[in-house]
Amino acid sequence: MTTKYIWKRIDPDFRGTMEPHIKRWAWLLPPWLGALRILPLDDSEGDDGHTLADMDISQYRYREMILRLSSRLLLESEDDQSRAVLHEYVHVVLSPLTTITEKLSLDSPVPELLAEAEEQIVEDVVRRIWENFD
Repeated sequence: MTTKYIWKRIDPDFRGTMEPHIKRWAWLLPPWLGALRILPLDDSEGDDGHTLADMDISQYRYREMILRLSSRLLLESEDDQSRAVLHEYVHVVLSPLTTITEKLSLDSPVPELLAEAEEQIVEDVVRRIWENFD
């Protein structure tokens, strides 16, 4: 299955900046991913101003993911733009495990511990890919 890229409400200039990074790491996306929706990240949604990209895996069962990109990426270097996309793609690779984690009881510290472990794994994988494929 080839992943379909669906750009929604993205400024054409911003798309032109980010599309090479989206395509650069496309080989990493799992073959089951049917569609990647690319939407703007609302920079006013209460994060601390540091989130540049976010992957919504809630549509995993439908073989779709939603990648949200902050316009603040335009202020970052090309390397940082590319690493932000790569980071989110690694989350896609791990999404089958993440969806199981999200179903665990919230009365337990396990989901939070697993989320922290996942983030560390993502960072480690991104670092190794970046070092070897740059």
